[in-house]
Amino acid sequence: MTGKSETLLLLESLAIRMASNEQLEKYLMREGKGHTGERQLLNELKKLNTEHMILSDLYFETHSGQKFQIDHLLVIGNVLFIYEVKNYEGEWNYGNELFTKGTNFSCPNPLIQLTRTKNCFKQFLQDLSLANCEVKAAVVFINSHFTLFNVPVGKPLLLPTQIHHHIQTMDQFPPITDSLRVVVQELLRNKAKAEPFRKNIPLYRFEELKKGIRCRACGDIVVPLNTKFYRCSNCSSTGNVTQAILDAAREFQLLFPNMKLTVSSLYEWCGKSCAKQRFSNVLTANFIAQGKYRGTYYL
Repeated sequence: MTGKSETLLLLESLAIRMASNEQLEKYLMREGKGHTGERQLLNELKKLNTEHMILSDLYFETHSGQKFQIDHLLVIGNVLFIYEVKNYEGEWNYGNELFTKGTNFSCPNPLIQLTRTKNCFKQFLQDLSLANCEVKAAVVFINSHFTLFNVPVGKPLLLPTQIHHHIQTMDQFPPITDSLRVVVQELLRNKAKAEPFRKNIPLYRFEELKKGIRCRACGDIVVPLNTKFYRCSNCSSTGNVTQAILDAAREFQLLFPNMKLTVSSLYEWCGKSCAKQRFSNVLTANFIAQGKYRGTYYL
C-alpha cells in the first residue's frame, strides 16, 4: 500500500488549516478508519507464502466512462481477487439492501458496491482485450469487534474469524502465471490518477485557511527555528524546513488543483515563514517550471 489516499490527505490538511467543522471531522474519522482497515488487511495478505502480488488503491475508468476504485487486488495463480475492506464495529444485521445496527443506524449492503466494482473491472479488462482472466471478489470485515447476523449462505463476505482460513486457502494457489503477469503490466500502465472525493468536503477558500508549514510528525503548523530546522510546539519533534516546504507545495496542489503553484503563492501559503528565494529554490529543484519571468509557475 503506497500510503494514504488523496481524500484522506486533503481532509487531514483541512482539519489543521480551517475552522472547526463537524461535517469535516466526521468525514475525516470515517476515512481514517477505512485507511486503518485497509492496512490491516494488507498485513494479513503479506502472510501469504505462495508467490503473489498485491496492488492497492487502484483507480480505473472504463471506455464508457465508468470510474471505480479497488482497495486491494491480489494477483495469485491465474486469478485476480478484489477485496473491498470495511472497518465496521458492533452487532449488525444483514439485509439485501441495507445492513442495520440497532434501530437507528443503517448503511447500504456493501455487496452492492462490490458487484458494481467487479462488473466494472471485468468491463475494463475487456476494454483492454484481457477478458479471459478469472476475477473473484469479496467484502472483508476486518474489525475483530464486528458481528453480522442472518447472513445467507454463499455470500462473498469474509467475517473477522474467517480471514485466517481464507489466507490459508489462498496459500494453496500455484505461482502466478506468465499470462497474468502481462495483465498486471497492462493494469498498471492503464490505471487512472486518483482524485479526491470532494462531494462531502466542506467548501473552503485559500484566504480562509491557516498559513504556514506543517510538522511532518503530527501535522500541526510550525515556525522555523532557523533556516534549516523547525521545532514543533505540539509534539516537540524537530524537522527539516526544506522538506516541510516541499510538503506544503504538494499540499497546495492537492487543495487547489485549479490554482497555479508559483513562488508567490507558495510563499503566501507557507505564511511567509522564510525568505522568498528559499521557496524559489525548492520549486526549481523539485518541480517543472512552465512559462517565463513573472509568469512562471510549477507542475
